[in-house]
Amino acid sequence: MCGLTPYDSMHVGHARTFVFYDIFRRYLEYLGVEVRFVTNFTDIDDKIINRARQEFGSDLINKWYEVPSRYIKEFFDAMDKLYIKKAYAYPRVTENINDMLKWIQELVSKNLPT
Repeated sequence: MCGLTPYDSMHVGHARTFVFYDIFRRYLEYLGVEVRFVTNFTDIDDKIINRARQEFGSDLINKWYEVPSRYIKEFFDAMDKLYIKKAYAYPRVTENINDMLKWIQELVSKNLPT
């Protein structure tokens, strides 16, 4: 599942999405389907950088990561309050940038028609 971009507090729309996927997952598991549910965090993007700039000014280079970390913690607290089952994994964009660049380079090298 495409997950959260943690630059601000969660809202009902976020929660609704996670509640739906939790119900769907539990139903599949009830049917005997093995589910490996993974949802990511886009923990770096323009919204996060802008929020860090607002909060930390010129020190954002050293502190930008505090923004997604704070809202990821809020996310897990909200999921616990909603009794949402934990995902198998929560990959972060910042942990996978090198792989993404490699995939992009492979796609570009194929000269796909536009």
